[in-house]
Amino acid sequence: MRLFAPPATTAVLLLLSSAFHVDSWSPSIARNNAGAGLLQRRSLLQQLSVGVLLQTGGSSAEAAADNGSPKKLTFQTLTDGVQLADIIEGTKSTETVQTDSKVTFHVLGRLLGKQGWVFMNTAEKDDDPYRFQMGSGIMIQGLEEGMVGMKVGGKRRIVIPSAVGYANKSLEPIPRDFGYRQRLYTTVMNSVRMDREREALGADLAGVVVMDVELVRLRK
Repeated sequence: MRLFAPPATTAVLLLLSSAFHVDSWSPSIARNNAGAGLLQRRSLLQQLSVGVLLQTGGSSAEAAADNGSPKKLTFQTLTDGVQLADIIEGTKSTETVQTDSKVTFHVLGRLLGKQGWVFMNTAEKDDDPYRFQMGSGIMIQGLEEGMVGMKVGGKRRIVIPSAVGYANKSLEPIPRDFGYRQRLYTTVMNSVRMDREREALGADLAGVVVMDVELVRLRK
């Protein structure tokens, strides 16, 4: 049987193995540098997550650049920290998502603080997109903000910080699969971990979600 490690996980192992050397290790050094080492690992993980998970649009033919390589994404950052980049620009309509639009979309959701673990995949799991009214208050704020301006047929990557993410379990989109819901909530609502990360890094990773959104339908 051939074993396969997801790209982000493989990159984590390579990065950590190359960044920390054991030739000068001793118990006293380990004790003295334990706190600094933890902070360094988390900082490296943050850089890795952004670099590997976010910067390429995937390996599909649609998202590939002219040379066949995954498209490199250019992110726009909103005032509240939401980041967005178009993987594919929609061409099926000239209309764009507004703050009061009715939207139908597929979404692939991943946890930045878990090296890209999937917690939602409507296209692959059940091929049943979500349907919501923008501006109704039922969706997480960062997703609504990130979808504004999309066109039908477009795909966009939206990076949502915890402050405008899953503040509670009633906010949509809610994973339909029980296991996915558990994976999401035990990560983004882990207050102990989030507080420690804020103290060490100035921001938490646990509460950050990355959503690849494909707009299927748009109504005013």
